This record gives sequence, C-alpha cells and structure tokens, in this order.
Amino acid sequence: MKKIFLALIITMFTSAAVFAETIIGTALTEFSTENPAKHFTVQINEGFTVNGWQKYPAGTVFSGTVVRVENGKIGKRKGYFVFVPTYYSDKNDVHKITTNNLEVKVEYYKPFDKDKALKNLANTGLSTAASKILHVPLLSQGIAFVKGAVNPDEDTNRLVSGVKSAYKSTPLTYVEKGDELHVQPGQEVKLIISQETAE
Repeated sequence: MKKIFLALIITMFTSAAVFAETIIGTALTEFSTENPAKHFTVQINEGFTVNGWQKYPAGTVFSGTVVRVENGKIGKRKGYFVFVPTYYSDKNDVHKITTNNLEVKVEYYKPFDKDKALKNLANTGLSTAASKILHVPLLSQGIAFVKGAVNPDEDTNRLVSGVKSAYKSTPLTYVEKGDELHVQPGQEVKLIISQETAE
C-alpha cells in the first residue's frame, strides 16, 4: 500500500501541467473531416494568454499544420480535428510561434439560444414530472410523438413525423454516429487551446 501511495505522489509531482482555454474563432480556410486538408487558418474572436506572458489579442490569425483528424463516432460524438499553430499574424506582422507544445482542437460551434433552451427545459421538465407523478411508462415518447404529428416535417406526413420525433426522444438515438465536421470560411468554430508544460 505504501508503494502505491508513494508512486501516486511521485507521479503527481513529475507530471506535466496542462494549460487549456476555450474560445471562439472564425475559420479563414475550408476544412472537412471527410476530406481533410493539411493546413488550417483561423482568426480568434477573443484574446488569451499563454504561460502568463505571451498574449494573443482578439483578431490574431493562426496558421498551422493539422496533426489529428477524428471522424464522427457512435454515441453522437461529433467529428473534430487538432492543428499545431506554426505562425500567427497580428496588426503589425507575421510571427513564428516559439511556444512549444501548443495545440488547438477545432470543434463545431453553435451559438447559445436562450429562448430555445428554456422552451426545451420546460418541455423536458413537464414530460418528466408528468411521468413521475402519473407513473406512466414511455410518456415522454408519447408526448414527442404527438408533437411530431401536430407539427410535421415539410416532406413527410404526420404519422412518419410523429414516429421520427418519438424515436429522437429515446435513448436509442445515442447508437447513431455523430456528424462530420465541415468548416466553411467565415464560420465560427470552438477552439480548445492547450499546452503541456513540464514542471
């Protein structure tokens, strides 16, 4: 037991610290996880600081080499890619990045819609509360079926739309594969910037 405890303490003190920050950026080049390019360029919409001294203000443009591409996976996990910035440009000039181990994970970004989130929360809470109080199994799927039948999709009839809506409200949808990432120039993306630093 003492050896395990000692090994954990040694691992904690010798492990690398990780800097990570999530910001929003605007893509300047096209990218797809189905047909990946070797390079990617993005402009950051908000500034961040690395190592407490290297500041990158909003509007800085990063260009780099793509090092990893992940396609959408089962469980509705969406595709993403990672690139290593090699150059950045600010208002004055283009600079080579001297910070080692800086990586940027690029993911799909969807702006938060407060009204839609509140409506979904109210609907979910209502159906969950009703199924708990009334002890009716599959009540939320029944409510979803009725919603789909009342507001059918444009290209389907009410029955098909209701069945699709009921299916989407079940845990079975998590078996589906997640979406691929397709980025167009001018599209906002989520950037998870990380750096491993040895301590």
